[in-house]
Amino acid sequence: MTAPLLRLKAKTARTTRNLKLGFARFWQALTLAQRLYAVALLLSPVSIWLTTACTVAALTIEFWPRFLQLFHSLPGKAILLLFYGTIANFVLANAAGTVNEVTGVAASHFDYTHNFAILLYLPSWMLALSVIALLLLQLVLPLYILVLLLLRPFQRFGLHFLDSTKRPIQTAIARFVLCVIVTANLVVTSGDFDNAGDVIDQVSASFEKEMSKEQEPSAEQTQEAPATMHLEANIAEPGKDSDKWIKILVAQFAYNWEADSFSRCEKSKNSKVVELNDYEIVELFEDEQAEYGIRFETKRCVSPAFPATTTINSP
Repeated sequence: MTAPLLRLKAKTARTTRNLKLGFARFWQALTLAQRLYAVALLLSPVSIWLTTACTVAALTIEFWPRFLQLFHSLPGKAILLLFYGTIANFVLANAAGTVNEVTGVAASHFDYTHNFAILLYLPSWMLALSVIALLLLQLVLPLYILVLLLLRPFQRFGLHFLDSTKRPIQTAIARFVLCVIVTANLVVTSGDFDNAGDVIDQVSASFEKEMSKEQEPSAEQTQEAPATMHLEANIAEPGKDSDKWIKILVAQFAYNWEADSFSRCEKSKNSKVVELNDYEIVELFEDEQAEYGIRFETKRCVSPAFPATTTINSP
């Protein structure tokens, strides 16, 4: 009885060791992008956001050399210039709208503040739209795989389309499945939002919601809460005003850097001024009650050339 048990135990140990060695060889043979795809597939039932992060990282690693190859060709430069030029144009218009909403006047009167808003929006827009374009590009992957299969008999010509790594077909299938999952998740989560920044707020809000479940107030405390607290809660909801922090920065930049402390027009002691024209000014005040911390008031320019009181000759 002892000998069969010992043989079974030794066989089990040998099988386990062979499986470990086989898995180690398989894992070491994979590239970094393939490993991230594998981890993303394993994490897909657990966390969709970790799956998204791993998929985007793998796509970036895998397609960065192809992006550089595209950049160093003349047609590629034209395509990239058109793509990012279009994004920059939309960012320019969005930044102008933000400055207008914060200051109450056209963005052309706050040139440096407008440029500052562009610098705040441009990186996130380019990153988000680049990732979206990369994900949408994977939707044509079935056609790409079909071309590979059709070119399979022509080994020499077909190898030009295959990846230099091992298991290109399996990698392409995993990439396509993950891109479909990530794209569907982004569409679902961003369906009720106005811009890409709201998705980030939704992710952070989901974690905060889980952490705050144990600290929820009782029903009686909720009824006693004033209406202002409910209003603040609605304002803080993701999707309502996801770029409010950018607007606060824009208002602070306009007050601290672009507005003038001295002006030919009359102004309050603790205020700053931006002149719109010879007759009008925007006066800026620090105000904690203001939505963005700075109050903007458009006023008439009262100066020696344009006094506050004028003499009207009666007929």
